[in-house]
Amino acid sequence: MPIKHLLVHLDPSKQSTSRLRLACDLAARHDAHLVGLYVAQPLSPAPMFMEPAFYVDTAELEPAVQRWRCEQEEESRWVETCFQEQLRKAAISGEFRAATGDALTRAA
Repeated sequence: MPIKHLLVHLDPSKQSTSRLRLACDLAARHDAHLVGLYVAQPLSPAPMFMEPAFYVDTAELEPAVQRWRCEQEEESRWVETCFQEQLRKAAISGEFRAATGDALTRAA
């Protein structure tokens, strides 16, 4: 059975670079379309509120949330740039997708 579509999970780790190279090799070998998926982990402030004596003014959280979003967007752009470069080098077709949530759930 021929492979026509491949999905590879991407992140800024060294392991991701290895996964991407392997996925590009497979896609090139099978003339398959490669989808690179980057999943930003959701910001979960729940642990901060588990301690009853701990109080956080939600107005103070907003700048931290904005910084986190900016960092996630920057990381996503960097990962996409690396992905597109590998596609170009391998001369294969592909597309990049970014989402927020649990990586396993989003890939399913």
